[in-house]
Amino acid sequence: MLNPQFILALSAKLVIDLFAGGGGASTGTEQAIGRHVDVAINHDADAIGMHEINHPLTRHYRADVWEVDPLAVTRGMPVGHLHASPDCTHHSQALGGQPRCQEIRSLAWVVHRWAGKTRPDLITLENVEQMLQWSPLVAKRDPATGRVITLDKVKCPSTGKVTYRVAEPGEVVPR
Repeated sequence: MLNPQFILALSAKLVIDLFAGGGGASTGTEQAIGRHVDVAINHDADAIGMHEINHPLTRHYRADVWEVDPLAVTRGMPVGHLHASPDCTHHSQALGGQPRCQEIRSLAWVVHRWAGKTRPDLITLENVEQMLQWSPLVAKRDPATGRVITLDKVKCPSTGKVTYRVAEPGEVVPR
């Protein structure tokens, strides 16, 4: 039974599960807050299909999390809880032994993008101890303007090349 003193005020705010697999994290979240998760995203058809079966009231997106626009998904609604379970098997000891693949680390960085764009009240991230050893987070800056380079990818109108977007003057970006 839910104890009202422990429930976060999330009834009017979105609850989002990034990298939603079979739905274990969503099930735990639903048990904790007493209602369904609003949005689930995963690129894998089997994973998101299983999540759809286990969580029929959730809006599902079968897509790469980097290609999903947080502002379009949230439709202007505030986000109360953002949960992310990025793939940990290639940069942690999840498969046994030492970490294997450093390129897949970019999945964890999408959380910063979502946090900066949606400003959730609460962020939870699956615990991967090795993330602490990656390095401090330091913003990269555009040499021409000195402004922060965001994690949003855009196509250059003149060259057609995909690159990272430079923040607008005064734009707040995740730190």
